Amino acid sequence: MTSQNTNTAGPYGIVGSGRLSTHLQKYFKLEGIKFKVWSRKNKTKPENSLAGCRVILLPIPDGEIEGFILKNPFLKNKILIHFSGCLHTPLAYGCHPLYSFTRAKISFEDYQKIIFVCDINARKFRKVFPRLKNKVYRIKAKDKPYYHALCVMSANFTVMLWQKAFETFKNKYGIANEDIAGFMSSVFNNLKADYKTALSGPFTRGDKATINKNISALKGDSFQKIYKAFYAASAVIARTEGTKQSHK
Repeated sequence: MTSQNTNTAGPYGIVGSGRLSTHLQKYFKLEGIKFKVWSRKNKTKPENSLAGCRVILLPIPDGEIEGFILKNPFLKNKILIHFSGCLHTPLAYGCHPLYSFTRAKISFEDYQKIIFVCDINARKFRKVFPRLKNKVYRIKAKDKPYYHALCVMSANFTVMLWQKAFETFKNKYGIANEDIAGFMSSVFNNLKADYKTALSGPFTRGDKATINKNISALKGDSFQKIYKAFYAASAVIARTEGTKQSHK
């Protein structure tokens, strides 16, 4: 597969057909960047599909990146970029897009707002992607696992909590999802306004009676442990922000 757009720095080679690969292709098309794509669905070999590509992008699972590089000698003299937020490998440069990608459409403006967190020793982003104007940060190899843990917690943990809320509010109390959306928006609006003061409810008041009732009500629910864990973690926030909360 080859895009029909023109780009003086291309064509780029993109490996894979997953979500990130799909979004990269859409972004490149919107920017008018030329690229070629190879995935396992192709009947041709990757060296044939990606012929003429000086830069090869690897938006594939972490566990497949090094194996793919080692199995394909034609990549030896290429500039290789992977997009893992956790993996560090001498075989390719890492450049992680700090964004939660799903099957939902993303506007051109939002693509341009995505920041990339790259390996500290990676080639200059502007030289590899001269057409892209995204903001770039750099990170040391030893810091990547912790950085990625923060990504997972802030993105996926919140999604799991809201999935629980949407399902339970609807099935147990008959509250429609669209009516819960306003509640969710208020939470994220508070975070955007001032993340340091966005926490609310019994944790900030130090209301142990209400907290204990919540914990008792969650008996037999796997989220009881999560509630307790967040309550314990909130002690750190309380000390940092100087709230009234007490864990004694």
